[in-house]
Amino acid sequence: MVYNVHTVAVPFDDVPPGERMTTFTKEMSILEALQADPRARDVFTAHGLACIGCMGAMMESIEDGAKMHGIDTRAILHDLNALPPLTVSEET
Repeated sequence: MVYNVHTVAVPFDDVPPGERMTTFTKEMSILEALQADPRARDVFTAHGLACIGCMGAMMESIEDGAKMHGIDTRAILHDLNALPPLTVSEET
């Protein structure tokens, strides 16, 4: 079972199909974003935030990481929140 790491822990099984469990925010750590949706890695990489595996990703917020690399935080958040909900096969 996969849990939402950003808000109250709720099993994905309890969320109606097509509804997003996590809203990505600038305060969310990069690690939280990756745990909430593994496809976030592709969004970060597309925006030039390629330090996904570095130690800073565990504690650094999306906003802090974007600022350090001169990347528009709003653009990253837009693309993260535009990701369609995960399907059952993507959750596992």
